[in-house]
Amino acid sequence: MNWIQVNDLPIVKAIINKAQASIKKATGAEVSLAVVEYPYVNGDRKEAVKDFVKSMICNYFKVNWDLVTGKCKEQNYVDARWAYSYLMVVVYKQSFKQTGRDLKKDHTTIMHAVNEVNGYLEMKTDYSNKINELIKMLPE
Repeated sequence: MNWIQVNDLPIVKAIINKAQASIKKATGAEVSLAVVEYPYVNGDRKEAVKDFVKSMICNYFKVNWDLVTGKCKEQNYVDARWAYSYLMVVVYKQSFKQTGRDLKKDHTTIMHAVNEVNGYLEMKTDYSNKINELIKMLPE
């Protein structure tokens, strides 16, 4: 097992920042949370990022991941699928093929999702506001 500094894991920093902001909002008190080191096995960082994004998407859209990766066509599941596709491909530079594997979809479906989200972002719709909120929630 390797030990790395928390600065090397933006996910942990984001969680700490979010927790500090939540505590300040709830109590009005400034707090300082810190994690000195975090153990991970080589290669698990990508999985940690995916897990973080999956969790964030499920919480934000209030959906179950199994239904996101399924054939459900309800709008909130489609929105969650498209958001995951966009974040993983555009923000985290994951391939269409790998993102398709994550969602149990063909890579062309992922390409369509990313193109649709880009269109919504250009039009400044409610969905584009959701995507921008999600991007702000991501680790730096």
